[in-house]
Amino acid sequence: MKTKIANSLRALSVLFFMGLFFTAQAGEIDPPKKSTKEVTEVKNDKGVSTKIVLKAQTSYKWFQISGTYDLSDPVMQSDAIYLGEGTTPPLGENCGTDNAHQCVSGFASNQVNPSTNQLINDDQAPQATPRTKD
Repeated sequence: MKTKIANSLRALSVLFFMGLFFTAQAGEIDPPKKSTKEVTEVKNDKGVSTKIVLKAQTSYKWFQISGTYDLSDPVMQSDAIYLGEGTTPPLGENCGTDNAHQCVSGFASNQVNPSTNQLINDDQAPQATPRTKD
């Protein structure tokens, strides 16, 4: 009887240590991938160079921007139409990626009124401008 118990304990110990070994190895087999940003650089009509993010790593509230705002200019509420939220910006209407003015811009959630999905005021500058226009 003692040998059966001893063999059972030995088998359980081996299984336990194998489980620890394979659990520890699992993190090394498939390490987390580093996130990458798709970035491009554009110049506005004044020759000022600005980097724009084509795919954000942060979730933004995206807006279609009317008018001609430079890439980092604050946008008036009346010129920003809410498109949705997420890490991938919408394509927008008549937008490109290498122009001087905002077309689709991303704003942080604290820049947007949660009940109306409008910018909280006319002084909000975009956090990301992945889609641009002439």
